[in-house]
Amino acid sequence: TVGSVVNDTAAEVTISGGTVTGYQLSDGRIVSRESGVELAKENQIQGVGVAHNKDTEYLKSIPDGTQDNNLSHLPTVHG
Repeated sequence: TVGSVVNDTAAEVTISGGTVTGYQLSDGRIVSRESGVELAKENQIQGVGVAHNKDTEYLKSIPDGTQDNNLSHLPTVHG
């Protein structure tokens, strides 16, 4: 499963253009993409890594042999 140490990622928060703007954690908090990246760097979110696309950092599921818990397969929260 995605995460279980302090928080686990529950859903991506997107805007209408499909851009990920943040993440909803298992404790219900919604954090910005930047805050989610910082939490992941501090090992506060298990099962995710930090990926780069040009100058943007974002969370990416760590491969574990199943796709059911990948961030792209989790529910989307429109915010």
